[in-house]
Amino acid sequence: MKYKTLLAKKYLNTFLINCIGLRKIPIPAIEWIDNIKLQFIFSTESSFNLQYRCLEFSKMLRKMGVGPYQANCYIMGCDKTSEGLVIDPGDEVLRIVEEISRNSLKIRQILITHGHIDHIGAAKELRDITKAPVLIHSLDAPALNFPPDGHLQDGQKIEVGHYSITAIHTPGHSPGGMCFYAPGAVFTGDTLFAGSIGRTDFAGGNHQQLIEGVIKKIFPLGDDIRVYPGHGPATTVGRERLTNPFFRMSQTP
Repeated sequence: MKYKTLLAKKYLNTFLINCIGLRKIPIPAIEWIDNIKLQFIFSTESSFNLQYRCLEFSKMLRKMGVGPYQANCYIMGCDKTSEGLVIDPGDEVLRIVEEISRNSLKIRQILITHGHIDHIGAAKELRDITKAPVLIHSLDAPALNFPPDGHLQDGQKIEVGHYSITAIHTPGHSPGGMCFYAPGAVFTGDTLFAGSIGRTDFAGGNHQQLIEGVIKKIFPLGDDIRVYPGHGPATTVGRERLTNPFFRMSQTP
């Protein structure tokens, strides 16, 4: 325990140093140290108003950039049950399977945020290997080269171990675009990025739909919610609500 505490203090010092000069907006930073989760939250009132909590490690999350477009594939697991799910297996199925095996996970679901090739390219192969069902919104299902095992609906609950994931329909980048909300995090596919949004000039795209979907369904989740997008780095709901140029002038009551 003494060794864990020293690691925690070392990380806290590094985090504070690296955050000097950042905007005073909610910025949670989550890091795993052995079996301890450190969660740091800066409030809007003061960059020194720091809440610090040690929580029992209870879930696993792995991010992998796959394929030529480096789409983010996420592997989430429950360490208590060893059950997991995969979000957007876009390519490099052997790398994905290797990561699943390394964490000794039994994949229960394969979730698709939208039907573009960089997010679905390895879905069939992964299903064949893991025997897990592939779930996608019905409006994007025709993009698959095989019949999906189920159609996602807005508000649908998906269980993985002791966790419940909520499907959120956010069309705009594609007609069947989905986000997935888990405790403390939302996986946004190509709907919302750090500092940007997904393109809406593809067939079936709709810029206003995307903007309204994020404002009405993603922003209300809370400023401290971590955002894991389909490309690029993670961010937070608060950071995007306050600084993303696509929403500064677009927010409605």
